[in-house]
Amino acid sequence: MYIWSLPQFQRALAAHVAPDVDLGVQTLVRHLGMFGAQLPSHLGVALGMTRSNVSKIVRRAEAHGLVTREPVDRDGRSILVDLSPAGDVLAAQILHSGDEMMREMTRGWSREELRDWTRLSHRLANAAAEYAQKIINAH
Repeated sequence: MYIWSLPQFQRALAAHVAPDVDLGVQTLVRHLGMFGAQLPSHLGVALGMTRSNVSKIVRRAEAHGLVTREPVDRDGRSILVDLSPAGDVLAAQILHSGDEMMREMTRGWSREELRDWTRLSHRLANAAAEYAQKIINAH
């Protein structure tokens, strides 16, 4: 977790996926790809960013043609940020890069090792989700 969360690693991985799209935009695209369209305020909470930072990243993503903004109500004060077709493609590429990375790191593992690792990683992911929810609910 520590290595994968290092900014240097995250930037290098982002550059590998889409060199012309910065890490902040890729983080936004990945999140929207996983969880769907959201209000900027919800994105700020989910991504741990200020509303101002979310606005800047959404503008950069829009400049790349990766997101759209749709009014939520008639007066247009509230907007929903969603992926454009190009954003859907990039989101899929980002998720695929994770699969690629795992294949590279587990090259040479036996079927049994891969089966055990897959079973245990699913167990760990479920435990991590429960733990995260516990900590989030405590605050």
